[in-house]
Amino acid sequence: VDRRADVARRIIDRIGTAPHRVLVVVDNAEHLVEGMADLAPILLACPNLTMLVTSRTVLRLSMEQVVHLDPLPVRTGASPANAPSPAAQLFIERARAVHPGFHLTDTSLAAVEEICARLDGLPLAIELAAARSRFFTPPVLRARIDASSQTLGDGPRDAPARHRSLRELIAWSCALLDEPAQVLFRRLSAFADGASIPTLSAVTAAVDGPDHPRVAAIEETVADLVDHSLIRVEAAHDGEPRVQMLRTIQDAAHEMQDASGERDAVDSAVTRHFQELVTSIAPASRAIGSASGEEITRLLHGDRLNLIAAVSRLVQQGAMSEAVAMVSGLADYWLETGHLREGRGWIERILPYAAEAAPEEILPLYRVITILAFDLFDYDGAERYALEALEIERRGGNATMIAFRELMVGTIRFWKGDHGEGLAMQAAGIAALEAMGESFRAALGKASHGECLLAVGDLDAAEPLLEESHAAIAAENPSLAGIYASALGTVAQRRGDIARAGSLFARSLDYHLRPPIRLQRNLIDRFLRIGSLAAACGDPEAHARMAGSAASVQDRLILGEIARQQD
Repeated sequence: VDRRADVARRIIDRIGTAPHRVLVVVDNAEHLVEGMADLAPILLACPNLTMLVTSRTVLRLSMEQVVHLDPLPVRTGASPANAPSPAAQLFIERARAVHPGFHLTDTSLAAVEEICARLDGLPLAIELAAARSRFFTPPVLRARIDASSQTLGDGPRDAPARHRSLRELIAWSCALLDEPAQVLFRRLSAFADGASIPTLSAVTAAVDGPDHPRVAAIEETVADLVDHSLIRVEAAHDGEPRVQMLRTIQDAAHEMQDASGERDAVDSAVTRHFQELVTSIAPASRAIGSASGEEITRLLHGDRLNLIAAVSRLVQQGAMSEAVAMVSGLADYWLETGHLREGRGWIERILPYAAEAAPEEILPLYRVITILAFDLFDYDGAERYALEALEIERRGGNATMIAFRELMVGTIRFWKGDHGEGLAMQAAGIAALEAMGESFRAALGKASHGECLLAVGDLDAAEPLLEESHAAIAAENPSLAGIYASALGTVAQRRGDIARAGSLFARSLDYHLRPPIRLQRNLIDRFLRIGSLAAACGDPEAHARMAGSAASVQDRLILGEIARQQD
């Protein structure tokens, strides 16, 4: 202790009396965290001293000002511009250092950008990958990295051992953690897309027991992992903190979890947690457009990928009845958020296993998959599902639902091109529903019937149906009426009532803008419709804003489709 105090006094005597400002740089201070506390009296005694310290962990000194360094920006999308992203620039620079003949083409640049995105823009990972350019072209290297992250090894011999391999760096960082943090770090690899603090607590309690000290210490342990730069905490759409882990780091955590021997126990706990989350939701509370339905959508949306992973595990385990129940609970979510292909794919996958289920369990799946296929413009598929559901209804003898299903078949046949039969089936279904006193279902039918009449240009027949149905739906479910307001807005626009058309389009736009997400192509349509009204009113600036908003959503749709294909 005396020697450390003596060193501090000598530093103060030397720097504190200097006539100029002094900058001291300390690199990789994470392994000297305890000793860094000796800096406090030196900094207090030397106002002319500034210290720049790099560290993978926060020092937790009172005078410390933390600046987190984010990964290098990466580019995503279909066709990278000629100018590489900052992450790609680092790759190219390091690749040319080890392979002077490294040649960049549009194809190789696209592969480099994908490599950098796969490596989360982490500089060390990018440098290790670029070192392999001596042997592999970027497209081949991209495939090898996807197949095995062990590709990222054999760094420079003169670099510290922990910087020669990404795995060694992460393992070295984990060695600095206490036992609860190491355990939580490994277990986080079981989540497909991060987790909330309550979810981490629930899974920890399921694995270790509700009274285990790790459960009460979750928030402190998360903070410790953040301080060591191994995870990040982001605010979710509801403002709640959500723990996220970069994919490259998650790969390493996954290997550590396998070595720990508790992979199966943790995976089972995570699966059960999300299974119970979905199956505990009462079917009546999922109604699309209802306040409870919107709340459930927000609840599920933050864990969408975790929920899909849980269903996948159940299917892999052969637990098909549990998988059917979980998919049934997610069906309206997929419909509400516009995840059309994802929802249809999963429902199609589990429908054969639901064949023996009671009608009240299987028919909601048929309802959703029919609409999903319809919204994907697969009218043949939608008709097939609708007819299968109609047959089940006929066997059950529910006259109300038979009429409603027949009405749905009529709507599908109209859009397939058989206008006469489609309109006739719609009219018959509406009449039957009204005769049974099913006014709300009849209103939904009239809304579809009016939209079809509007599509064939029969404005006079469509208008009263749309007016009546919109009023009835709004009285029962004001939010849901936003879906149908657009058709009535089109009527008002064609009648020359621009003010009312604008109000109705805005109401529909409001519905599709509500968080977390709606069917995006409908959002594009509403922006364009409002823009056309602005142009008609001589407001080019508003028209340009709406067109720009529509283009922005279109870009997101394209990028989302690219990401879906890559996954």
